[in-house]
Amino acid sequence: MTNVTLIYDDILSKEVIDDFRKIVGSGGINFKFVDNKRNVAMASLEWLMPTAVVIYIVKSYFDGFLNEAGKDHYRKLKDGIKFIGEKLKDFDIVKVGASGNASRSKFSRTYSIWFEAESGIRFKCLFYERLSKDDMDNAIDVFLKTIQKYYDGGLDGELGRALSEANPVAGIILISCDHKSGTVEIVDPVPSSVTPPFPPATP
Repeated sequence: MTNVTLIYDDILSKEVIDDFRKIVGSGGINFKFVDNKRNVAMASLEWLMPTAVVIYIVKSYFDGFLNEAGKDHYRKLKDGIKFIGEKLKDFDIVKVGASGNASRSKFSRTYSIWFEAESGIRFKCLFYERLSKDDMDNAIDVFLKTIQKYYDGGLDGELGRALSEANPVAGIILISCDHKSGTVEIVDPVPSSVTPPFPPATP
């Protein structure tokens, strides 16, 4: 069974993919690499759409945290996710409408992390555009810590309640991270609408 999938298009070179493989290793984790050259129109609710590069992690991956080997590989995976983020942080994808006007997005169309939750629901972690390396790394740390706490059943407080009460759209719950404060937001797929920020998950 595949635990982690990297979905990418031409924005990632073969060298970057090979380096990612070396960083994350295997450690008994089943990886899948999908070359997905996109040539599709973006839907109006574009934040629900896959980005150019996606890291997709299934619930069974986090079940491996019960042993030390799982914890060791988790650290490698986090390094790999940050490596890809650094390579993509300066890329912008501009959408051109039917009128020929170009538009930018508040959130990256280039890179996102997806997690499988309960009952077929998925979390999509949105990165703000043009993050510095440090801000990207901080956002990744917050996302992974939040999702790990969610899987462990230890995500309580306002964020835990908000996630449990969130209404998925097309089976997806969107979350973003204020990389400065470490707070997490639940994002409405209709642009410009977000919930109030919640403090980061405690270790």
